[in-house]
Amino acid sequence: MNDNPEKREDIEALLARLPADDPRRRLLEALIPDETFTHEEAQAMLPDYVTDELLGRPVRELYPRLHRHLLHCQQCSAMYAAMIADVTEEIPQPMAIPQPDLSFLSETKLDAILKDVRSATKEALQSVVASAWPQLQGELKMVTRVFFRQVDQFGDNFILQPNAARAMGFGSGDAPLSQIIAAATYRSNLALMEKYKGTKTPTRQALAQEAKTIAEDAARRMGLSEAEKTQFLSSYIAWLMQDIEH
Repeated sequence: MNDNPEKREDIEALLARLPADDPRRRLLEALIPDETFTHEEAQAMLPDYVTDELLGRPVRELYPRLHRHLLHCQQCSAMYAAMIADVTEEIPQPMAIPQPDLSFLSETKLDAILKDVRSATKEALQSVVASAWPQLQGELKMVTRVFFRQVDQFGDNFILQPNAARAMGFGSGDAPLSQIIAAATYRSNLALMEKYKGTKTPTRQALAQEAKTIAEDAARRMGLSEAEKTQFLSSYIAWLMQDIEH
């Protein structure tokens, strides 16, 4: 921190003239804090900052004052580090217990969706990404966790609304492809759950036709390109139909 008022004024004046992407800003911002930005403002913005950083968004450009504040404030930077650790820490795995073979019950993927749509979505997402986008598998666990934190903020049914993609930031061009795939998968599963909850089990052909319509709509609404939509439809339908015999 620079305690010379004249030097501070000179640095602040230079910062005001530099564009946001000028590499000299990082050095100057590290020299002096922004004393007009409070701890309360910083701590109110930290959850969004952490979420966007984990999603790969340019937080330095999105939250310039908070980013600068964290360079100088030990209290807020400690809170930031704790939030990152809370989100990214590995969940201990329970002791493996042999499971009985219940394959004779022939639970389908639709049954899994109706029983627990979030667990089914995580399973579907692993299959879809492994099949169509294997290069994204490394980031899938983190993206899934962050995505469902967003869903918790809005509520499960929000993602079925027409403005869901815009509200979740998918129209900005900054959202990673893996997050958009997660949203399309979850929207598809939610729509299938709404369609078949409490109804007679559909035939294989009827389910395939309905799932194609639903998944195509989800892919379009979440902003997948035509090529990505084709990949998503093929891999999602393959996952859904694999246990259905007739």
